Amino acid sequence: MKFLFSFLTAFALVSWAQAQVTPRNILRQKYALNQVKQALIPKNQYHPYPATPAEWKKVVPDTVLQAVIKAGEAALDYTFQPVTATVSLDFVRTGDRERHRGVAYTKRYALTDLLLAESVEGKGRFMEAILNGVWSICEESFWGYPRTSAAPACPTWKIRWWNCSAPKRRR
Repeated sequence: MKFLFSFLTAFALVSWAQAQVTPRNILRQKYALNQVKQALIPKNQYHPYPATPAEWKKVVPDTVLQAVIKAGEAALDYTFQPVTATVSLDFVRTGDRERHRGVAYTKRYALTDLLLAESVEGKGRFMEAILNGVWSICEESFWGYPRTSAAPACPTWKIRWWNCSAPKRRR
C-alpha cells in the first residue's frame, strides 16, 4: 500500500511538473537578445530613486521636500498599534474589514511618511520612530488582509475560518 501511494504521489508530481515546464518563448519570438541587452541599464547605473538628501534636493522641488518632512514630523508622535486577534476576526464574525484596515494601513502610511522624511532630511531624527514602525509590522502574525469579497455566510465565528470564507456550492 505504501509503495502504491508513493508511486501515485511521484507520478502526480512529475505530471504536474511537466505541465509547468512548457516552453513558450514569447519574448524571444519578438525581441532579439542583443536588442534586450542594449535596452537594459547596467546594474551599477540603475538608481530608481534618490539615495541621499543632496540627490533629493536636485530632483524634487523644495516645497515638496518640506511637505514630506512635515508629514514625517506629524508621524513622529504616531503610536504603532498592534493588529489584535479581535480585529483580525472582525471579518469572520461580522464581515467588517474596516477596523483591520484602519490599524494595518495607518501604521504602514505612518512608516512611509517617516521613511521618506528621513531619506529627504538625513539627520537621523526619524530613526527611532522608523524602528518602532518596522518592529510593529514585523510583530504581526499575518501580513495579509481579510478577504475582499462579500461577508462570509457563517452563523458564528466558531466554524473554521477557511470553511466560512469558501464560496457556497450550487447544487
